[in-house]
Amino acid sequence: MTPTLTNQLYRDVRAKVRRELFKRVDVPWMKAKELDIVLEILARLRPARCLEWGAGLSTLWFPPRTPGLTRWLSIEHHREWYETVAGRNTDPRVEVVHIPPDQGDYVTTRQEGTLEDFRTYVGYPETLGERFDFILVDGRARRFCLQAAFRLVEDGGVVVLHDANRQGYFEDVPPFAHQERFTDWKRRGGGIWVGSKGRPIPEVLDVAAHRHLWKAHHRVARALFLK
Repeated sequence: MTPTLTNQLYRDVRAKVRRELFKRVDVPWMKAKELDIVLEILARLRPARCLEWGAGLSTLWFPPRTPGLTRWLSIEHHREWYETVAGRNTDPRVEVVHIPPDQGDYVTTRQEGTLEDFRTYVGYPETLGERFDFILVDGRARRFCLQAAFRLVEDGGVVVLHDANRQGYFEDVPPFAHQERFTDWKRRGGGIWVGSKGRPIPEVLDVAAHRHLWKAHHRVARALFLK
């Protein structure tokens, strides 16, 4: 289905009602306009090996929607949340690994954390001797996960970073040859960044169409005095 502004707004409202009124969360914690970017990349890239920092509903929701997938590895720092996600996983292609912080009280806080706090968490995938076709950065210490992703992703692979509205993630971005960043009126969260070392992003994403949609969302936000 081709994404449209109406459909994306409907899905966002539906997800919010289900979450707040019925306490049901059955899609990843992303706006529909963000989900549609990730879904299109997965559909067109057809990655076999995927890596994710930050387990969640994305760990359960994206793999069935990824053609050609053979392995989805998700790294999670929070023990109880890891147990929840791993307990709900029934897909043999998906592996959820718990890597706790090396230091600091980051299990019960929302603080991002430094490389020293999450060195093992950031570095664990590099101990496996694998490379990945698709990497989703959506956990802790994202600046440093993005740097590790540059070393781990195949030349023709794609890296996606969620919450790209946060400017601090882009102080020292690795030299990806191809990059696209989608941001909106929010500053504390939301937004999508897409990068690849060797593949032009339009090969896996209709960049112009999604930018048009994001501009339409921006106009709606302004009309609702959200900016």
